[in-house]
Amino acid sequence: MRPFVKIFLIFICFPGFAQETTFSNDELFHAKNRLEVRQTVHELLMAYRFGHKNRLAVLHEKIEKIKPDSAEVWYFRALRFYSQGEKGRASMALEESLKISEKFDPALNLMGLILSQAERTEEAARFFQSAVELSPYDPTYVYNLAHAYYGMGRLYEAHATVEKALNLKQNFADARYLNALILKDEGKLDLSLLNFSEARQLGFRSIEFYKDYLDVAEKAGKDDIVFDICELREIQTLPEFQRIHARTRLRYGEYKKAAEILERFVKTKYAVVDDKKNYLYSLFKLNLPYKEKVISIATDMEEKKLLFEYADSFKQLSQTNTGVRDPIVVPAK
Repeated sequence: MRPFVKIFLIFICFPGFAQETTFSNDELFHAKNRLEVRQTVHELLMAYRFGHKNRLAVLHEKIEKIKPDSAEVWYFRALRFYSQGEKGRASMALEESLKISEKFDPALNLMGLILSQAERTEEAARFFQSAVELSPYDPTYVYNLAHAYYGMGRLYEAHATVEKALNLKQNFADARYLNALILKDEGKLDLSLLNFSEARQLGFRSIEFYKDYLDVAEKAGKDDIVFDICELREIQTLPEFQRIHARTRLRYGEYKKAAEILERFVKTKYAVVDDKKNYLYSLFKLNLPYKEKVISIATDMEEKKLLFEYADSFKQLSQTNTGVRDPIVVPAK
């Protein structure tokens, strides 16, 4: 007779009542194996998530030993390939994983990620959709599907899906950023700015993020946000932000600040003729030498001629010391 181990379960809802349940050694072995697999999978995921590279080799060897030729083993092989930049081999490993278990949602999501990065967005969407169907409450899967819809130009579906992701995880910075982009494309600039602001509060700080944020703020006429972004220490000297900053300062007659910004910017390869014209005009309004600057900022003879002609046109402009007054800041004499 095969040996059995007796385990007594006490049902909390019936105090004092015990039901005797027995498990065979095989059942206990498989239960222990499942727990060990689950624990190893968790440790591997955490090692990849937090970059604990020194643990990966041992954990890979362990999962290969306790569950060989499984969907999990092929998935972690794919993760290893992906982390090494071998996306093709990662895809092949994921195919093997999904042959074993077509409903293994981590493999479906990673396949979608690889396809998305290869700009095969429609294919990626199908994998993301399958992952969501299997794990509808995973905010990352839902966000990825929304991102794919956005990449395909399906704004309505993208908006509805990213809202689901935000309902699942309200402090989801990536989803807030994506929602801001979708709302921008829908022409809802105020709502877009609100989502940009929330994404920023949640920690978004990338240059691309600030470019998108600034673009919407300028289109919406929110110059307070333009100033706030352009004066951030980490981006205030970047050429792509200096043009907008200077242009906004000029709109308020802040010629000194505009000139200070443009003095650096016009010497970069990003400056165009209009930027250089704005610089010369700022100097003119400040009663500073401006024609002399043409030679140092023009890139060729044609541009030099154009800038000299523009500078000569200032002679026709009125530059007097009289003007409108304010009883407090510019009192009448």
